[in-house]
Amino acid sequence: MGILLAAPAVVHAQPSDTQPPAAAVLALQETLANVIARVEPCVVAISRAPAGDQPQAVSPLQMLTPLPAALYDGANSEFTSSGVGVVIDPSGLILTQYLSIRPGERHLVTTTDGQLLPAVIKAADPRSGLAILQVKATKLTAIEIGNAEGLRKGHFIVTLGNPEAIIASGQATASWGSVTNLAQRATPSTNLNNTHSESGLDYATTLHHLGTLIQTDAKLNWTSNGGAVVDLSGKLVGITTHTGTLPGHESPAGYAIPMSAPIRRIVDVLKTGQEVEYGLLGLSLSGAAPPPAGSSQPSGALVSSVVRGSAAFTAGIRPGDRIAEIDSQPIRDVPDLQLIVSTLPPGKPVQVKYFRNGEAFDSSISLWKLYVPGEKVVTQGQRSWRGMKVDYSTALPQALLNRATMQALIDPEGCVAIVEVDPGSAADSAGIKPGMFVSHVAEQRVTTPDAFYKAVADADDTVYLQFTGSDGEPGEQVPANLNER
Repeated sequence: MGILLAAPAVVHAQPSDTQPPAAAVLALQETLANVIARVEPCVVAISRAPAGDQPQAVSPLQMLTPLPAALYDGANSEFTSSGVGVVIDPSGLILTQYLSIRPGERHLVTTTDGQLLPAVIKAADPRSGLAILQVKATKLTAIEIGNAEGLRKGHFIVTLGNPEAIIASGQATASWGSVTNLAQRATPSTNLNNTHSESGLDYATTLHHLGTLIQTDAKLNWTSNGGAVVDLSGKLVGITTHTGTLPGHESPAGYAIPMSAPIRRIVDVLKTGQEVEYGLLGLSLSGAAPPPAGSSQPSGALVSSVVRGSAAFTAGIRPGDRIAEIDSQPIRDVPDLQLIVSTLPPGKPVQVKYFRNGEAFDSSISLWKLYVPGEKVVTQGQRSWRGMKVDYSTALPQALLNRATMQALIDPEGCVAIVEVDPGSAADSAGIKPGMFVSHVAEQRVTTPDAFYKAVADADDTVYLQFTGSDGEPGEQVPANLNER
């Protein structure tokens, strides 16, 4: 009997439409390599050292002389790497995350071609968690800032960072991955600015605790704070944070501050050295508010109190109202409202839709100013008059604002707040203190800082300031014919 032995069947895999050909994979690989090569010269290491006898310069052009390499050589160096930065202007402006810098200390930038460049802080903003350093250079390679709004979940991105690698070898560490979320909220315990909240129990004091962060599966390490996140065209779409290394976040995951329209506005202000200002309605919210049962009305955020004289008060919003939309953007909860409003500047008009007893109302409101806790660095645009600085009536620490609200010191028709008084100045000698409110300069009502400074500039040598009293009524009128000291 013969036995027929059949050879094993050989199955030949047929290419399918879903299986990328090798050429496509190689093309992606080449794209990633080219993006990294193009962006790498824009990424720098940042190091810090105690101030010693050399205080932090106020002017970005002071004390920017080249340093010898020996100053940053081995374990005996007085400088310690603190993060990464991205060159955004060839004249020497470097964008980084707030924790990479420290006001009062000296800063040193190391480029991928080995330059050691002393740096000063041109501006730092704790609410955005961003800062800009200035170095004296004219031929740095600057990155192009992109548009984070164009990102979608699943898009590929490239990250570059690692200050130790830049210092040691002149090469940034690169990684790539995909975008996995576009609106992550940093946990309250996540420190992005060394600034505690009013309770002192957490660090929920940035925009990013309200839901801005890009989440990616690209690998980031602790010291890549301030590094570049770029799209496949090589444009900057984010600044890395160390958030992914902290408890309470998905692991492995990295998180970045997006180069969205609100953040690009903030960066533009920081580049000038000025203070970044944030909008405020002037109310407190008790939480998310569902619509009445059986109603087709949208949900929103429930108003618990309104600051007298604030933008919300003037527009007619009162406790018990439910805010459903800001500029046609739906409000799901309190962080939604806080994020939308505070990413806009003071004076910006917004359209607010709210409900009261089932009836819908629409109001156009010009935003007032949010007080930002934490240490800012502002090198340009600071204004004062005879030793005092004024601001919007809501731009006060919460304790002072609460006191002013309880005592009804804020004029409901509008006023400005004294926020700083220089010791020994003419204003100090006149008994003017932070937390006081000015409603008039002479006979002219002043409701914004711009209005106040214009009024005193246009006035004669003798200027009468009208301070508010209890219940927001006119208080003491102080003749401010004071000489500068």
